[in-house]
Amino acid sequence: MTLLEQAQALLESPVTLETLNQLEALADKADGKEKEAIGDLIETAIIGAPVDVIEQYQASLI
Repeated sequence: MTLLEQAQALLESPVTLETLNQLEALADKADGKEKEAIGDLIETAIIGAPVDVIEQYQASLI
């Protein structure tokens, strides 16, 4: 399973802080177009995440 496929599989469940952290970890491992595609998935996940998850994620980036 590619890193992109792993990232896509994570989005089959509701988005949590752990989901976003796992997506970031996969993006860090990826290169080139795969990294860009996972980055796009992260953006999509954030848009669809509950507000409390978004707030937790933003706080974890500080």
